[in-house]
Amino acid sequence: MSTSIDNLAELFKLLPGVGKRQAQRYVHAVLRKGPSYAKSLALSLQSLHQAVAQCSWCRRYEELSLENLCHTCAGKDREQDMIMIVATDADCDALEKTRTYKGLYFILGGLARFGDDDWVTFQKGALKERLQIHKVSEVVLALPTNTEGEYTAQLLLDHVLSKINVTVSELGRGMSTGLEIEYSDTKTLEHALSLRRTLK
Repeated sequence: MSTSIDNLAELFKLLPGVGKRQAQRYVHAVLRKGPSYAKSLALSLQSLHQAVAQCSWCRRYEELSLENLCHTCAGKDREQDMIMIVATDADCDALEKTRTYKGLYFILGGLARFGDDDWVTFQKGALKERLQIHKVSEVVLALPTNTEGEYTAQLLLDHVLSKINVTVSELGRGMSTGLEIEYSDTKTLEHALSLRRTLK
């Protein structure tokens, strides 16, 4: 295999859920689509970080307003006293499709790994800063119902949420154990939101 193919395959492998064989399929798909497609792909990737930035409140990636806020945080109809903590932008998108939740979000950008003290320190500082922006009355933990999601929720409870005067709840168990938010259907998420239970 040529160095050019190897190099691009290694870049594709850095994407979530992409292994060696899938990465090679992506490379060959780009080759089959021809030079014009490859040029369009390259230009889109180059302009991505120029057009899209991270919201200064929820940390969602989007084309932002003049205040550096995403459309959700900038929305006048959102409940400012409720924040839902999710793992990824995709989770936020899935929950927005329910049209049930009207509060704001805080996106972790991933789940905690066991013993990762740097993750805890970073999230603790960012989340505390976020909660100080608004007078928050409730924090909703909307994390995957798997080992990593439960571990992350416990870290947030122990290191941040237990130390502030706020109600903490989590999605109800309408979701199957081990299920990730972004792959849940809208009805399941609506049910889980309506059945959320208080943790603190």
